[in-house]
Amino acid sequence: MSGYVPNNRNDRPAPTPEPYNGDFHRQAPRPLEGGSTQTASCLVGLRFVWDNGECLGANLPYSLSPASGNALRGSLDTRGSLIQTIPSGEYEAQLLADADVDTDISSARAELQTVLDEILAAERAEAARLQAIQDQRSAFSNYVHRQLAVGKGFFLGAWGLLKTAKEFSDLVNPFTAFSNALRSAWQARASEGETWLAAYNRQFSAEQHRELVEALGFDPSSITREQLAEAYELACFIYEDAPSKAMLGRFAVDYAKAQNVEEVAEFSGGALFEIVLAALLIVFTGGVGLAARGAASVSYLDKLTRLGNALKRLSAALKRARIRRGGRARGSGTGAQTVVVERPPLAPTSQVDSPTSKLDTERAALERIKNNPKGQDLSQKPPGTVANQQAVNDLQAGHLPGQPIGGPGTPREMPASSAPSATAEDFAVKALGREPTQTEKAIGSRMNKGDCAGCWVASPDDGKSYITYRPAGKASAETASTTSTVEINYKEAGNQINNGKPLKLKFPQSGNGI
Repeated sequence: MSGYVPNNRNDRPAPTPEPYNGDFHRQAPRPLEGGSTQTASCLVGLRFVWDNGECLGANLPYSLSPASGNALRGSLDTRGSLIQTIPSGEYEAQLLADADVDTDISSARAELQTVLDEILAAERAEAARLQAIQDQRSAFSNYVHRQLAVGKGFFLGAWGLLKTAKEFSDLVNPFTAFSNALRSAWQARASEGETWLAAYNRQFSAEQHRELVEALGFDPSSITREQLAEAYELACFIYEDAPSKAMLGRFAVDYAKAQNVEEVAEFSGGALFEIVLAALLIVFTGGVGLAARGAASVSYLDKLTRLGNALKRLSAALKRARIRRGGRARGSGTGAQTVVVERPPLAPTSQVDSPTSKLDTERAALERIKNNPKGQDLSQKPPGTVANQQAVNDLQAGHLPGQPIGGPGTPREMPASSAPSATAEDFAVKALGREPTQTEKAIGSRMNKGDCAGCWVASPDDGKSYITYRPAGKASAETASTTSTVEINYKEAGNQINNGKPLKLKFPQSGNGI
């Protein structure tokens, strides 16, 4: 026996590795046979998440550069993670390492500015074309071109997405609920494998979604909750970008001036956000459902679609820039770490004061004045004067006040008050722009076969339109005896504002005397 032992090391199988224990962050070091003669290596694991715990996204390109050796390139998996074996020592990881995000943002901003300039040029050309017509209009019918309310709700109304005072009022509660639901979903910690859109769906009911989409001027069947939430997310990235916000702010003021608005209020953050959200929603829906809103919406569809596409590209570039800025990590040796990337803060939502809140404010103020011994005598002041002025402003802007009792062209019911005759006459006087003359009162009293005491008929524009006021008990047989009415007949315009019929407004008496 020679004592020779054959060297069959290469024939021996490698040791069977321990099964995966399900914990990415606690892995036993792998045994390396002959490690003393091989280059030392380490196992690196990185996971990239947003600050709410949601994974950053799959297929994002990364570069993992060890201190010695070449950089490794790849894409994140579905969990926003990467696992690589690299030479031992320090390393640096970077997402979107080869992306020129600054150039992308500059290009997207330039595209946005071009679209905004084109919209302004078109608006100014249209304003110039209509100037001759506007000069010939009466003060009553042309009031909107001088006194448009600029600020909260302006763009949704100017673009035909909100058309009535009630829609402006209805926007408050759904939009507040929308903001609250988004705040809960945006700030909540995401469950494993859950996106913030899924969290939003849990927070925001289908009924809330329907109410908000209708208030914004869209067909609820044309836009999903996911599309609405995605539009909000993209809008948040744009709103945080100071140059983009400044650009939109300049556009907002210039656009309002192009609409012949004499007094341009300082635009709130909500008004700027409103521009972005409305345009993005049109892009996501392809304009579906806007045709039902009327010609105003359709005429703006092409402009808003182009604006929405530019905003969508800009928000994508800003999002990638944020990922590149926050998606980097450094480490040394074997180990795992989670990299958290901050999202933009919540953008404000544009809310509109409802007529009810204005009426409540007015009542409280009048009560304080009434209780002041040195205050004015308010015993004859009709209730609802502030709400009436808002309704008259809306009417002169082409938005019908009140709620339709039936279909298009039917009488519309105004808010109830404790003194319907006084409230209705206050509205009629505000719409007329002056007090009726004795002659106009005499003409009105001859209505109803001479049984119309307190009635009057007057024209604010030399016969182009007529306003008829009837106190409670003097209206038609179909009207309650406690209800007062105001009728406006736009004879010259063919009553186009009310489906070809004179506008009849009913002012009922409140049941509780308020």
